[in-house]
Amino acid sequence: MNTPLLKNFIGLFCKRGRKINTTSLSGFLLLYLLAGLRVMRRSTLRYKTETAAMEKWLATVEAVAATDYDLAVEIAECQRLVKGYGETHERGTASFKRIMDTLDDLRNQPHAATRVRELREAALADEQGEALGATLKKVA
Repeated sequence: MNTPLLKNFIGLFCKRGRKINTTSLSGFLLLYLLAGLRVMRRSTLRYKTETAAMEKWLATVEAVAATDYDLAVEIAECQRLVKGYGETHERGTASFKRIMDTLDDLRNQPHAATRVRELREAALADEQGEALGATLKKVA
């Protein structure tokens, strides 16, 4: 991940979306090959990173539920931000991380659940994250 030469080489094949003609033999065989790689999914860096993030999120929800049920529900709903692939996934993950980073400050404030809901709705409102940034300044 930190080797620029290797990262650029892999980026040549992976950065842009690919259109595969599935009606051709070569397109079908490519998809068949990719489907066969799913057994390797659990050994990938992305899988390990996502699994660690999910475990941390679930632990946070469980810890907060003991003291503030409504806030725990709102934290659980924030996982909706992380979806898709590529840039969509990166944006959602970044928004999710920004909200989770402010959680320690919000937990001590009154109406924390309402504020987390506002942040989540702002993150879902626009792709660039401007609404989330403005709401973070207002809430935090």
